[in-house]
Amino acid sequence: MGEAGIVFGVGLLAHLALLFAAFPESLPSALAALARPHLLLWALALVVLATASGSVPSSRRRLWYLLAAPAALLLELLVAFGPTLLVSGSSALLALLPWVVSLLAFTGAAAVGVVVASLVSPERQAPRAPAVAVLLVITGWLAVLLLPMQWFTVYFAIWTPAPEPNALERSRYLGTVAAAFLLPIAALVLIRRIPRGGIKAAAGLGIAFAAVFALVFAVPTIDWRPDRTSNELPDDYVPCWGEDCPGG
Repeated sequence: MGEAGIVFGVGLLAHLALLFAAFPESLPSALAALARPHLLLWALALVVLATASGSVPSSRRRLWYLLAAPAALLLELLVAFGPTLLVSGSSALLALLPWVVSLLAFTGAAAVGVVVASLVSPERQAPRAPAVAVLLVITGWLAVLLLPMQWFTVYFAIWTPAPEPNALERSRYLGTVAAAFLLPIAALVLIRRIPRGGIKAAAGLGIAFAAVFALVFAVPTIDWRPDRTSNELPDDYVPCWGEDCPGG
């Protein structure tokens, strides 16, 4: 039960941090999101798994803890949108896009909890550098996934011009980009002499995606259109013919 508690507690804090990073000016809304059913479902699943998996290897048990998080969110999604999908079909799929982002973010938060639980586990005998590197890579990927979410919260507008980002939103973007780059780089430095090809590949991909997302979802946004000389005539232009033109 102690390990399950660590997974849930750290995962809950990571989930709250992600919500606040996505919506920094609406902390009450972020806190209200913590009362959603999937968190209670995940907590109940952790209690059941911790009670029923006493003889199961710790690595498999932690995998179950991790998989229980997206399963809980998918169950909430099924209850909330199942009837709507049956009636509306493809027209309701757009409503599911925020849930896809939530699923990835919640699973990442749960993964942070699982990694932290494995680090503090007394039965762990292997060197902890690879586990710390995994935690850094996962957190870096979460920062990468936050970039489109933050861009969407800044520039989403319907029938109105997109607003200009304020100082807080600009600072949030710079901090997220810094985390997306520095965390996987720190992981690579940590395991530079350890043969962990999978971790290094995930860190390298994270750096590559961070570079792409930092440009595509920049705040303020980057205008990629080439500068074009305007061929429009001035407002005071008066057409002329023959001798009426200046200079004859």
